[in-house]
Amino acid sequence: MGQPLSTTVPDLPGLIAKGKMPNGEMVVVEDVASAWCHVVHSTLSEYSQHEVSQEKPFTLALSGGPTARKCYETLADTLSSPPSPHSPLSPALPSSSPAKYPFSHPFSLFNDISWNNVHILVGDERCVPIDHPDSNSGMIKEVLISNIHDIGAFYPMDCKAGPSTYSDIVSRYIPLDLVHLGMGIDGHSASLFPGSTLLDEQSSLVAYSRDPQQMNAHDRMTLLLPAINSSRQVIFTVSGSEKLEAMAKAMQGIDMPALHINAGNVLWIVDEAANPR
Repeated sequence: MGQPLSTTVPDLPGLIAKGKMPNGEMVVVEDVASAWCHVVHSTLSEYSQHEVSQEKPFTLALSGGPTARKCYETLADTLSSPPSPHSPLSPALPSSSPAKYPFSHPFSLFNDISWNNVHILVGDERCVPIDHPDSNSGMIKEVLISNIHDIGAFYPMDCKAGPSTYSDIVSRYIPLDLVHLGMGIDGHSASLFPGSTLLDEQSSLVAYSRDPQQMNAHDRMTLLLPAINSSRQVIFTVSGSEKLEAMAKAMQGIDMPALHINAGNVLWIVDEAANPR
């Protein structure tokens, strides 16, 4: 397991409340995407200024779905122009560093970030062409990668190439630095579904996946728990009233794939609509 990035629940833009989850900490915020961007900017800013950035690239594994898309759209917007003083991402707002790497550095949200030393992976993928509307890799490429002109590397997940090919890529970067995940209404995360035998995998990093309950469309390929739980930081983003029941079950500790995520540090960023309390 990677070294934790932080054990402190951060003060984030639009913070409403803080709480505990069975596998980590939770913050309830006004805007999930803005809070997610705050964490990512903070982490990458510190990383870019530290000597460890000269030794290894920063590995960022991204997700799919509407909430993830909104996060990446918001991040792309911040790359094209700094926020106004009244923006929810403004550095004038509370600025404790929510996802510290194993070093300490004064926090500045819009310090120069060395994107050419950031390598982006994909956490899971539907087995569709990259130009298909349901492709996570295609969405990430369109929304974010196309707006980062000096990105170090981007590795789309390709079902045709197979798990072994993507596992070879992932193995170069273990432990991962930051993994972004969502949670489905059934409690799945990445493409790890309730009742799947993949939840018991102890060593493989990537595998084909299919929802045993057939609630989620498409065959999939996904990072497995040994890869995800190697990471120094996992951020869940959960938004919308349709996730309320799943969040209530998760907070009660009812078994679901999302609660099998036990990385160095796990932070849930949730909006009011998805908060059961």
